[in-house]
Amino acid sequence: MQLTTPKNIASVQLYKKRYDKFRGVDFSTDATQVSETRSPLCQNLISDVSGFPEKRIGWRTVQEYGGRINGVHRFEGDILVHSGDKLYLVGEDGPICEGMADARSASFMHGGKLYILDGATYRVVSHDEQGYAVNAVSDIAFVPTTVIGAPPDGGGTPFEKVNLLTGKRINSMAGDGEGWLYQLDVDNIDSVESVIAEGAEYELTGDWQREECGIAFIADTAPAGAKVQLNVSGRVYTLVDANSVDVKPSTIGAGQKVTCKLTSDKDTNLQYYYARPYTPEAVTGEDGTEIPTAPVVECEQKDGVYHLTSNKCKVNLEKGQIDFALPPPDYAGGGGVDNVIIKFTKTVAGYADRINKCRFAEAYGYNNDNRFFFSGNPEHKNVDWQSGLEDPTYFPDMGYTMIGSDSSAIMGYLKQYDALTIIKEDSAQDSELYLRTAQMQEDGSVIFPVKQGAKTGIGAASMWAFATLRDDPLYLTRLGVYAISGTSVSHERVLQDRSYYVN
Repeated sequence: MQLTTPKNIASVQLYKKRYDKFRGVDFSTDATQVSETRSPLCQNLISDVSGFPEKRIGWRTVQEYGGRINGVHRFEGDILVHSGDKLYLVGEDGPICEGMADARSASFMHGGKLYILDGATYRVVSHDEQGYAVNAVSDIAFVPTTVIGAPPDGGGTPFEKVNLLTGKRINSMAGDGEGWLYQLDVDNIDSVESVIAEGAEYELTGDWQREECGIAFIADTAPAGAKVQLNVSGRVYTLVDANSVDVKPSTIGAGQKVTCKLTSDKDTNLQYYYARPYTPEAVTGEDGTEIPTAPVVECEQKDGVYHLTSNKCKVNLEKGQIDFALPPPDYAGGGGVDNVIIKFTKTVAGYADRINKCRFAEAYGYNNDNRFFFSGNPEHKNVDWQSGLEDPTYFPDMGYTMIGSDSSAIMGYLKQYDALTIIKEDSAQDSELYLRTAQMQEDGSVIFPVKQGAKTGIGAASMWAFATLRDDPLYLTRLGVYAISGTSVSHERVLQDRSYYVN
């Protein structure tokens, strides 16, 4: 038997191994077959900028909140936390907004303000010397002028589309010194906020129920001359009686009410406006009050002419009409120019929720990210909406696009070069990729045509897993993280697997 002693033990062979250019983990194969540049188990390790493994830094508690963290949003150096149904400013006590949806939220910056989507109410966060303010965007939304150049009886030229976020709109109309009844571009309106004619704001306090065209006034003294003349909105008329005979000034006494027709040597076509002699008698309203059948206006005598004035008008919500006590005058600088501006509200049920219920947004435009595209509304899952130019408070009601079939939802956007790729969820019949581009028309308008991509079978698995790392646009699928390798979405292999080693 031979004894083993230190003298007859073979020398222990030492091996040296250097690990560099670390590329992360490899879960795709057996641990014994993993490349030397990867690890089969890499808990709490990351690669530094030089490719060497280093321990991942830890974490610390910054602040605790009472609800689930639904979003962390950066705004001008501050951090806003959406926790539960409240929005907090990190470092401050108490929420700056309550009543938000207890759901994931997304945000973007524009014009020094932060816009937040939570799937229930589209909000805007602003900051000034007084601190932070959070408002529903519908409260400060752009008010479109839906028609311009409209005559009193309606019509005109369509101008801006209705804003989905607000029922408020403006009609820009041209006073002609003749028409007293102005027809808006819609009926069954909710309210009228303001009426401005020739720069003067009118009172919405009309207390008459006009049965016929006409006005009433009280003459303090009889005018000089052979005729009784009236100046109405810059036009001069002559008073005549029921038989079209000139009314004699001598027949009008102080404080006497004049109830005769009007004619004009210059404007004979105005006969329709003053249809007949009338007495502004009263009728009984629904509430039992007495209502005159014609407006009584102010009267002042100058150089033998009665000058009639009134800043009152009456609204007919059902018919969408404004009844002026006196016809608004022509534009002072010349006829045919809009000088009657009417701001009113016509709410369309469901319009605001088309934007309020969106979950995510992306900026995109022609040579500039000057428009915002919203989607993620569960009630319109294959639709996205585009904002007005440089204005995320304006969403024209016709500015929408239906992307593919309504059987699959839009999940997110990825920008690449000068195009915007729209990614949908998996679908048995619909394409998962669509490409939007921007084109300027000859008239200067910009359109956003959408091209359908090839059927890949690799749709997005989450609305919240989209990112561009350096120049690589990525999104999460049920098969792993995929990258869009180009803008030719109709070609095969447009998608490339970026998470092969961890799938």
